[in-house]
Amino acid sequence: MSDPLAIFRDLRDRVLRDGARDDRAPEGDAGLFIAESRHVVRRVVLLGLSVERVVVTPAAAEQLADVLGGLADGVVHVLEPTRLEALAGYDVHRGVLAAVRRPPPRSVADVLRGARLVAVLEDLTDQENLGAIVRSASALGVDALLLSPRCADPLYRRTVRVSMGESARLPFARVSPWPAGLDGLRDAGWRIVGLSGDGQHTVDSLDSPDSLDTPDRPRRRPLALLLGSESEGVSAAARDHCEALVRIPMRPGVDSLNVAAAAAIAFHRAAGREAGGRDG
Repeated sequence: MSDPLAIFRDLRDRVLRDGARDDRAPEGDAGLFIAESRHVVRRVVLLGLSVERVVVTPAAAEQLADVLGGLADGVVHVLEPTRLEALAGYDVHRGVLAAVRRPPPRSVADVLRGARLVAVLEDLTDQENLGAIVRSASALGVDALLLSPRCADPLYRRTVRVSMGESARLPFARVSPWPAGLDGLRDAGWRIVGLSGDGQHTVDSLDSPDSLDTPDRPRRRPLALLLGSESEGVSAAARDHCEALVRIPMRPGVDSLNVAAAAAIAFHRAAGREAGGRDG
């Protein structure tokens, strides 16, 4: 790369690019993703990911000196705020951007190995919703994400920022073909439960013995919690792969919750299904 900072150039326009439906980076380089903000860049470095380039203001460089000082020579470029803004095409008011090498794509079987609770996301396209869901998932005991082919990219710049860097840590894989690929989960012993406003059970069912569980389908099976798109919810085709649908009880007259808020409630209830729940 002749210009070591080319990956950061004019990010404002590049975030409009609809390139996040597969494993390619939306910011121009198929092998990189962009991390921004002091907390997120610190998180990424401490995760041990391969940081290729960092552009940082003097003030942010001082605050991040303990982690940036361990990077290789030539990786960190200190720029005045006006130069950083001119490079990125917008006000980088948190003072730092990092270009990070993407981990190799993972298979569904790989991310399920050792997991007990996963979130399955169908056609979520809003980057901020996805980032909020990833942050909640990581905090509330979800072990991995499974994404439909049309779902947004967890390593898109805005998603990484909203997730506070957790989308760089939480394992994820694409399920294809969709939704037929969900059959592999059921064959492997996973219980697939969809979250829907017309569910026949409430989310309390996720951590209480009830009709979700039968003698031949015991409660201790790992759980895949399926959330649908922002506008349509869980599709009819995906519903056919669910053992049950659960709903969040709400006050009459309220149509629905934002998908990220609904996800957090469901994750909290689902995480309690393990013996003793989870603390912290």
